Amino acid sequence: MSTDEKEIAGVAKRCGAKIIQRPKEISGDFSPSEDALKHAINEIQKENPRKINYVVFLHVPVQKMPLKTPIYKIKVSYKQGNFLERHWKSIELAYKKAPYFEEYKPLFEKIYSKKHILLRDLNVEIIKTICDILGIKKKIVFSSELNLKDENMKKTEKVVNLCKKLGIADFYEPEGGKTFMDESFMDESLFQKEGISIIFQDYKHPEYPQLWGDFVPYLSVIDLLFNEGERSLSIIRGGRNK
Repeated sequence: MSTDEKEIAGVAKRCGAKIIQRPKEISGDFSPSEDALKHAINEIQKENPRKINYVVFLHVPVQKMPLKTPIYKIKVSYKQGNFLERHWKSIELAYKKAPYFEEYKPLFEKIYSKKHILLRDLNVEIIKTICDILGIKKKIVFSSELNLKDENMKKTEKVVNLCKKLGIADFYEPEGGKTFMDESFMDESLFQKEGISIIFQDYKHPEYPQLWGDFVPYLSVIDLLFNEGERSLSIIRGGRNK
């Protein structure tokens, strides 16, 4: 994760991402994304001098909306054409030689051929499709439909309130979250007060065959699916801490 914002870095680190400190001179609102990308690639190659053949931006453009608009109301933008078609062409180019690409191709083509209106709907359809492929059968709950009344709550209070609403006794947090338990980012005492346990995940990424060169961990799940097919879920489970 490349950023100059402490809060964004905190969230990314909690999720297990490595932080690249972006210089202030390329961090302004009008700074080109390409400058940040070049800096990130240079920093990555200092530690891992591997050849990068090409870089593709797969971002989802969204419509301009008021700052505090809830995420579930954010709409995607098609002002610069159909970005989903471009996304799919890039994915197809990268994975068309993968062993299981043709098997799963129709499922993902179906997603990318639709013209989604809400960002949430696009994300949820991708998540549901991946869960179906992996055989993960879990109910998806939308916090926006729970009437949480948490507008005036702080960050940790919102999480604890959500856990209480759903009857959650164990809250799973990425290993990096330990760093922020004493930095007002997450107040562990609020969980303890409500009898909610925090379980820190210590995920060790298993290796599997990939298309190009040395193994690269923590890629998108589609990299695993297209390369390993029905073995994907067992490989994911193989990285759980015992």
